[in-house]
Amino acid sequence: MLLSFSAAADGLAADTCGATCVRLSDNLPPPPIFLPHSSETPSPPPDAGEFVRRVSNRWCGPIVTGNSIASQFAPDLSGLADLNALAHLGGFDHFNIEQQISEIAEGSYPARLPRWTGVDPALGGNTFAQFNDAFAWYYEEVPAAGQSLPMYDDPGVHVFDAEGRDTALEWRDAPNIGPRNAGVTLTFVDYLVGVYSDHSGVRISQAFADAANVNFQWTLTQGAWGAEPGHRFGRFDQVEPGSEGAITFLGFFGNDADRLTQTTGAACETRATR
Repeated sequence: MLLSFSAAADGLAADTCGATCVRLSDNLPPPPIFLPHSSETPSPPPDAGEFVRRVSNRWCGPIVTGNSIASQFAPDLSGLADLNALAHLGGFDHFNIEQQISEIAEGSYPARLPRWTGVDPALGGNTFAQFNDAFAWYYEEVPAAGQSLPMYDDPGVHVFDAEGRDTALEWRDAPNIGPRNAGVTLTFVDYLVGVYSDHSGVRISQAFADAANVNFQWTLTQGAWGAEPGHRFGRFDQVEPGSEGAITFLGFFGNDADRLTQTTGAACETRATR
């Protein structure tokens, strides 16, 4: 997720804070309009149990650096050709991620956000010069002009073994909503998604109720660090100086987001990098 501010946008909330100040909640744009996901949960394939075993508890422990957080989905691929072969075992074409902003808690300073809760990035992009495709998945499914996130099959977001086999999907984010939103906390929920050839998809925990710890939650608390005037954030994983302590990892979960665990079974020899 990349919430970018131009100097002009940042200045909307910044110049004075007297009687003209408006609370953050009064400045929020309307929620994004979502494309429908698959209309119904697909029937699990005959080998559903084997698929569930291979995907459960396979997120690596996250790496947190300031406002940046990264992990890998590194499933059990023993006896399979690669990551896509596992997706096919579950009845999908490939894997992606669905990221939702589930809550925005106001800080002490009235400011403006470029968006509200919901899928992140919003369909078409979050704001200003950030553009994305019209699918609700984190990585792009189809090319989009000026897109701010890589394609789902970009080698830069996959891990390959010594034989060149695709073994893991990397996920990373470095949200930054600008120093004028200091104190604002955003809660994120990320779901592992199985995607079909038409780019529709379903959360793995929805299609396979027994899949364990395939999703996770975390928060960002914005500080007084962030963009200089006129700066647009150039990468979705860019660490901002001075942002130490911005990210709190809350835990992994399966079907019940209220039952979080800090542990995961993935043994990640190659850790996610930025």
